[in-house]
Amino acid sequence: MAIIEIDQYSGFCFGVTRAINMAEEQLADTGHLYCLGDIVHNSNEVERLKQEGLETITHEQLKELHDVNVLLRAHGEPPETYEIARRNNIKIIDATCPVVLKLQQRIKHTYNDEPNEPQIVIYGKRGHAEVNGLVGQTSGKALVIESVNEIDKIDFSRNVYLYSQTTKSVQELKKNQQTERRCAFFPLYLSYRKKQDQQPCYLGAEFYLFLRLKLLRSISCPSQVFPSCMYLQLGAGILLGLLSYL
Repeated sequence: MAIIEIDQYSGFCFGVTRAINMAEEQLADTGHLYCLGDIVHNSNEVERLKQEGLETITHEQLKELHDVNVLLRAHGEPPETYEIARRNNIKIIDATCPVVLKLQQRIKHTYNDEPNEPQIVIYGKRGHAEVNGLVGQTSGKALVIESVNEIDKIDFSRNVYLYSQTTKSVQELKKNQQTERRCAFFPLYLSYRKKQDQQPCYLGAEFYLFLRLKLLRSISCPSQVFPSCMYLQLGAGILLGLLSYL
């Protein structure tokens, strides 16, 4: 007979669990709450909370609401969502994941404070709620790429700040793929974030990648020497990332 064992750390990530708890607390007080988008990508949980009074709405429906409470899920939202809420006297129950919120703040800081108009690139899925929130921190000017195959969309004449959607796989980003212009996509500085119980944060571990292209473009990567060149670029990226904090 087959034995099915469920790992003690299986289930929703910290951010989603926190959002569900916040929704349940509000529902216990009022019996009804709007949620901007599905609170979690799990139809059973969405239905359970619907029975308790959680009503999922779209961004278009949000614009028509006034004087109500609305939960923002863990994915986060762009600034324009908060502006709509302000105009319509909507009280926001903000359940944005702290990891996502920190990432939004970093992107906003880069966009507002870095000189010479750096190009902000976000590695993630176009149209994903979290990515929409990240792009919103740049007034829609960030470039979203979904794979290394799109690297040629990046303007390498500018300093490039590359961030990742928090739920993207680190392993996926590190795949050894060759490109025509360079063979390594990852001169990077990695910043792993952990949950309160010190377990790695779901798939992705939020991470930040910093490239200074004037140096990195001088390092060529012919495919026949890919392994050693990859480590050279990796070391250069880490060094430059550390220097940026001095």
